[in-house]
Amino acid sequence: MKLYTRKEAADTLRVGLRTLDRWLADGRIQCYRLGAGSKAPVRISEDQLAEYLANSQNEKNPTMHDRAQEIIER
Repeated sequence: MKLYTRKEAADTLRVGLRTLDRWLADGRIQCYRLGAGSKAPVRISEDQLAEYLANSQNEKNPTMHDRAQEIIER
C-alpha cells in the first residue's frame, strides 16, 4: 500500500492543499495521522485516493472516472 503526503495527494487529485485539507476535515477522504495532535503529519493511502475518485464521478467533470481508472490500474 502506497502512502502519499498531503502535497503528493493534492498533486495527484489536481487540487490545492487547502481543498485537500477541507476534504480530509469533512471526511471525504480518510487519512492516517502519524502522531498525536492536530499538527501531526498525515498520509493518505492510494486506495483512499482511488475510492474518492471513483465516487466523485459526476456530469460536471466526466474525466474523473478516467482518472480513477488510471490510479486503480497502477
